[in-house]
Amino acid sequence: NPGECLCKVGWKGENCTDCVSYPGCLNGYCIDAWDCNCQQGWSGENCDIVDTNLPSQFLIEGKCRPTDGLRCMNGGEAMCYYRNNGTMTGEPSCRCKHNFGGKFCQKNFADDRINR
Repeated sequence: NPGECLCKVGWKGENCTDCVSYPGCLNGYCIDAWDCNCQQGWSGENCDIVDTNLPSQFLIEGKCRPTDGLRCMNGGEAMCYYRNNGTMTGEPSCRCKHNFGGKFCQKNFADDRINR
């Protein structure tokens, strides 16, 4: 259709300039299609292993592993804190997208403003 862009596999966005991370890439980002470059403090093929070289008192925040997380709504991300030995500490929480809030990102604040 006119005005539509169909991206090559591994790319997304309005102009197809945003890469898609490797499936399962948890705490990483891409520079090229299907990359998984780990953020500081994370390692492994899917950036899901806590760096054991961190000081023992150091906690690192990252996306929850599938077995550790909770279900966040409206595109929110489940975030967890991990010790340097890989164990989760505390309760997972949701990082909500803009205009959403609540424990599970279930509240749409944009709807609240419209309905006033």
